[in-house]
Amino acid sequence: MFRNCNQLTEIFIPNSITEIGITSFSKCSSLTTVIITNSLTSIGNNAFELCSKLTTFEYLGNIPPTCGTDIFLSSSQLKSITTTNQYTSTSFCSINSTNKIEANEISCGTDCKWYLFPSSTLHIEGTGEMNDFNIGTQPWYSQYESIKYVSVGNGITYIGNYAFSQSQNVEITTLSNTIPTFGEYLFYDCISLIKINIPYSISSIPKYTFEGCSSLKNIFIHNSTTNIEEYAFKSCINLNSVSMASTELTIGKYAFVSC
Repeated sequence: MFRNCNQLTEIFIPNSITEIGITSFSKCSSLTTVIITNSLTSIGNNAFELCSKLTTFEYLGNIPPTCGTDIFLSSSQLKSITTTNQYTSTSFCSINSTNKIEANEISCGTDCKWYLFPSSTLHIEGTGEMNDFNIGTQPWYSQYESIKYVSVGNGITYIGNYAFSQSQNVEITTLSNTIPTFGEYLFYDCISLIKINIPYSISSIPKYTFEGCSSLKNIFIHNSTTNIEEYAFKSCINLNSVSMASTELTIGKYAFVSC
């Protein structure tokens, strides 16, 4: 897949990927960071062999994958894998794994926990609804400058108002396709956001969800989404492609104003 891609430095693998094939990233000599946001079923032989600069590997899934042979052959700088507290093994494809403890004791919902990984990934996991927030009350607010990636796992049923608003260095976000709804102003003023998957479980995009996301260029809206509320994409000044799969989509007043 990406064999011999010598300019590739970081990989952020979203929830939609369930397996990594044989030699997929072998001989990526500049690769330093791999982030896998969901449980994989398998990783093929020699998938990350000869990645001589690979030092950071984070696995946000809870279930160990089936591993082929020589996955990290001659990737000698990789000493350990960082995992969440719910990961069920002490190793990952024969490499030691180290659980990442919550950044602090403040939860983000009744049964929701958050982690900040060394690669600057904010990961949220658990079950049920996240709390609603205002700007400055998010439990990870003091870490905003260091957050580059956001991942929300399976089991979360609601992402609260303002959860990631004004995270001005966040570039990529992956949300579980089981999340049925999220709050308003979710990514308000996330000026560096370039990639977001809108889950196909979402029926409505609330007001002001992406207001001020000035780096966002492309959006795909699944046919299960039938409503875009007012001002949802306000001031996304570089948005140049919006793909809408539904033929029965209701678009609110000023949903794309100042785009």
